[in-house]
Amino acid sequence: MIFSGMSSLADSFRKPWAVIKTTNIHAYSQANGEPAQYVWLIDQYATLDDDFSLSWLPDSEEIDMCHVFMKVNDISGHDIKPIAILVPTNPNRRSKQKNHTQPAQTERNRYCIYVKIDRTSESRTRFKAFADRWSNVSPLFINNNDAMNKGVLRSLTTKYAWIIEPEQQFVDDWDFSFSPDHETPQIYIMPNGVKLYPKDYFLGVDDITIDQR
Repeated sequence: MIFSGMSSLADSFRKPWAVIKTTNIHAYSQANGEPAQYVWLIDQYATLDDDFSLSWLPDSEEIDMCHVFMKVNDISGHDIKPIAILVPTNPNRRSKQKNHTQPAQTERNRYCIYVKIDRTSESRTRFKAFADRWSNVSPLFINNNDAMNKGVLRSLTTKYAWIIEPEQQFVDDWDFSFSPDHETPQIYIMPNGVKLYPKDYFLGVDDITIDQR
């Protein structure tokens, strides 16, 4: 791993490269004209892992590459999307791109996420914003409860599911890492109003208690 051993020790003595938070990390021209050798282009919603080094320096044979680091789900192990790229600031010296296995951010949501939508363009745009920020996100068309429950059960692969109501908003760094510590199925209501439902709820089980966080 590139951030372990002596490279991490060396990084600790090096000043971190500048960071540009952006909606498009692949627009490398944003790094043009910066005074240092490199600049980090980082997704505006990213929350980097604590052990991810912003002072990291590529090996000598890779100094002209654009180095891409991913957001990874720690449950599935799957890459979600690129969220951090170390870009040479001299546009004339940028060669090919290199993808790294070391994650820049580890996402720890354990359960499927369903976003309630209707058939308007505004609703679809809202769903896309969720899908761009988190993994395991599916649309849930607003209908009667029975239809929505059946819609969840058709694709639910986890023992709980997050249900996002149309009016709910999120701060950029909100995560879905909460995991119940009770064996008895309960509905969990988070401080921001988001609800985590057990699979039994969608199966029509009635005696499910509510836990207000």
